[in-house]
Amino acid sequence: MKIIIISIVLLLILCSCTDKATPENNITDGDADWHASKVDLSVIEANTAFALDILKKLNGTEDENIFFSPLSLSIALSMTLIGAAGNTLAQMQDVLHFSDYTVAELNEQNQHLIRSLIDVDPSIDLGLANSIWIKQNFPVKEDFILVNEAYYESQVFPDLPFNDDTVIAINNWAEVQTNGRITDLVENIDPSEVLFLINAIYFCADWTYSFNPDNTENDLFITADEIVVAPFMQSDGLDFTYLWDEDFSAARLPYGNEDMAMYIFLPDYNIGLSDWIQNLDYDTLNDWFSGFAPLPENLEDGISFQLPSFTVSYNKCYEQILSELGMVDAFSSAADLSELTDNSEELFISKVKQNAWITVNEAGTEAAGATLVGISFETIEYSFIAYRPFLYLIRDDRNGTILFIGIMHDPSQEQ
Repeated sequence: MKIIIISIVLLLILCSCTDKATPENNITDGDADWHASKVDLSVIEANTAFALDILKKLNGTEDENIFFSPLSLSIALSMTLIGAAGNTLAQMQDVLHFSDYTVAELNEQNQHLIRSLIDVDPSIDLGLANSIWIKQNFPVKEDFILVNEAYYESQVFPDLPFNDDTVIAINNWAEVQTNGRITDLVENIDPSEVLFLINAIYFCADWTYSFNPDNTENDLFITADEIVVAPFMQSDGLDFTYLWDEDFSAARLPYGNEDMAMYIFLPDYNIGLSDWIQNLDYDTLNDWFSGFAPLPENLEDGISFQLPSFTVSYNKCYEQILSELGMVDAFSSAADLSELTDNSEELFISKVKQNAWITVNEAGTEAAGATLVGISFETIEYSFIAYRPFLYLIRDDRNGTILFIGIMHDPSQEQ
């Protein structure tokens, strides 16, 4: 019996495909290697730690396949924290693991990080785009807009009605930036919402060493609950590098010129993937990445290498997870967004939503994600729902005479 458990860890969104079509990303900059050299190692460590924090919160909570872009979440929240102050800012920096950076330093680092991903490989199509959507008559501080434009190259869409037309416009923007893969980022706009900050990311490239589709065959995949049949791509595995550990094995499958790759971690058959993930940390993971090597010389004929092809669509709201990680004030009346607007009282983050999608096949991998941060005014909701016992009476309000009076304990009874 073949036991296969697959975990894909994407610290950056990595994707590829055969039919490349570059989306209309609004960030274009050359010299990716120079920008990469300007990104502090501590920023990569922070982004990886944040990715693992989110992964561990999602891990074991759902039976469905999980897929998300930690980079897209981090960028969208970084754009938002430009408008935060006080304890709200401190909590957001802490959750993102950026407490050692000022907002200005973080903006500069993110600018280098984003631009380091553009034109990194001529055989890879990578698109990143940011945007800000502002409701009519909602005043936004000029500095907030200018900083987002300068460092995140955000497109700004002001004076919007925030109606169905705006929903269509936002969804069209996200669809274009993700080459049609993210289509329904927004379903509707609540009357209390006044501003959206959105990051979109798209990456498409072929494997450096593709799989022969003629060799793909159905085989068994053992889930936590049952045995299912899935299509498995096959090769001799000679083109890949590996890490063999006492409780797992791992493989590196490169894209394009091999600067980017997908890493697949396969815990041993007697080790649960969920428990294994909970023990991951940045230092351990980073050490593993430096330990991948080709197959030993005595395996010159290769090995049996099989990987299922798959497609995953994963949409998730992250407010609760971020709150559990320590970003509490931003989602409550305690939020301080005074660097975003002068009318910041009762303003808070109402949603952090990400739609993500990936497909893996013989040619490569294509993936996309879009993260939306919604800003709202806190509103008091009034309701009167008589769902418990109550007193009722009929009164003549001219002189105060009570004509009838009663107590309702159970409206289903007829006496």
